[in-house]
Amino acid sequence: MVGGSTTVAATSSANCAAAANSACSADDGSYWCARRLPPEAWLIFLDDLLAGVYRVEPPTGTDLARCRELQARYADLTLGVVDASVVALAERLGESKVATLDQRHFRAVRPTHLDALELRP
Repeated sequence: MVGGSTTVAATSSANCAAAANSACSADDGSYWCARRLPPEAWLIFLDDLLAGVYRVEPPTGTDLARCRELQARYADLTLGVVDASVVALAERLGESKVATLDQRHFRAVRPTHLDALELRP
């Protein structure tokens, strides 16, 4: 499952325990946690990151080029780099599942490796 923007992508559809988090999404996740959840929720997530529950995956040059393509294509959505990086990461990992609270952006964006992402709350 892949995540960002309060989003997470699993590195294997068969193994949802292994999850990758776009490095671009850490700041975004902090923002959304602060707006919607108690302060300790972000600290618990950070503890999980430190414990290796999630893998932080930095964007590659190819991912950033894909982010630019996505942001240009979906300019009317004002798709941000965080959401675009989550899509690029899901594409690179061949992942279909994305955990996100951002239904609007992720329902509209069409990844290259499948018809639509499977969104998980």
